Amino acid sequence: IICDCDGNVLDECGVCDGGNSSCSDECGIPNGDNSTCLDCAGVPNGGAVVDECGECGGGGIPEGECDCNGNTLENYYCDEDGDNLGCGEPTSSCGQPRTDRDCVGWVLNNDDEGYCDCYANFYDCNGDCGGLAALDSCLVCSGGDSGHEAGSDIDECSVCFGDDTSCAGCDGVPNSGLVLDECGECGGSGIPEGECDCNGNTLENYYCDEDGDGLGCGEPTLSCGPPRTDRDCVG
Repeated sequence: IICDCDGNVLDECGVCDGGNSSCSDECGIPNGDNSTCLDCAGVPNGGAVVDECGECGGGGIPEGECDCNGNTLENYYCDEDGDNLGCGEPTSSCGQPRTDRDCVGWVLNNDDEGYCDCYANFYDCNGDCGGLAALDSCLVCSGGDSGHEAGSDIDECSVCFGDDTSCAGCDGVPNSGLVLDECGECGGSGIPEGECDCNGNTLENYYCDEDGDGLGCGEPTLSCGPPRTDRDCVG
């Protein structure tokens, strides 16, 4: 549409000879919505791009790593029997390798090397591959094909190689619980109630008999049985 005598026309913004500048979006599109020049962050004409790990504005694979999962280039060993122990030559890979080898999985150790001829990857204490023998509580190889019964060296006091004496009572019986009482009797009940010693005495007042006539005098001495004093008493 010609809009003046010089032959100028209306632009897409409805401005005579306007060049579309008055209604163009940030992408330079007349009446646009800025969508044609958005970066991955949604900013018109922005510089953000998706890196090799799929992150907008990301820095890509970090230095020292070999993929977007944080893996580093390492030596992996084939685990042929699923015991998490590797064997054989290493395979250098970024993360778990995928090969045609007959591997249950891949591990970062070759600790299976000493047991490649033993299907169970261990020897029991009796030297049997995959055997069931083990050290018992007395550290004796027992069970399996060892010919020794576990715990058979423990006495009645639960002592390895003991002679049943460490827990014996005064009667010589293991775990009887009997002890000597204060009167020296094995399993006794001690001084009876009301008495004051093991001889049946009771606590009484005694008087000094200075002349042996069986008659006392002076201050009393409270004692369990006839007292022993430094006084000049016949009895």
